[in-house]
Amino acid sequence: MQVARNSTIEKKEVNTNLVLQMIRSPYDTQKTIMMAIADNDKCLENGIFSIFQDKNRGKIKGDLLIYNYKSEIAKSFNVKDKYIISDLNWLDTISLVIAANPLLYLSMLFLILIITTYILRSFLLRFKEEHHKDAE
Repeated sequence: MQVARNSTIEKKEVNTNLVLQMIRSPYDTQKTIMMAIADNDKCLENGIFSIFQDKNRGKIKGDLLIYNYKSEIAKSFNVKDKYIISDLNWLDTISLVIAANPLLYLSMLFLILIITTYILRSFLLRFKEEHHKDAE
């Protein structure tokens, strides 16, 4: 009896692979951010130069591209779920989101103005009642 044997070999060449990812800007939906990641400077420089040559420009199809600049083999993926990765604290993130949208910025400004006016008015009425009891 003869047993068929199949083996798969996975070769990892991180020093020749460039990862190119395109994401939508969290501050302006009309703009796209392109991030290029490589294991070393030579791979980054050669990979970006190679991928933007005329013969390779059509290989970017999707949000994520893994490109080997030596063999010029590209694998692209379309990432369905979008995430914003940030190392900002929650207050900075909220302030950037508010500042990026003019309508939201004006709404928040108007809301803060109303709250400040209410607090100032309450304080002044209480001050008047305590210090000028005979004036009505």
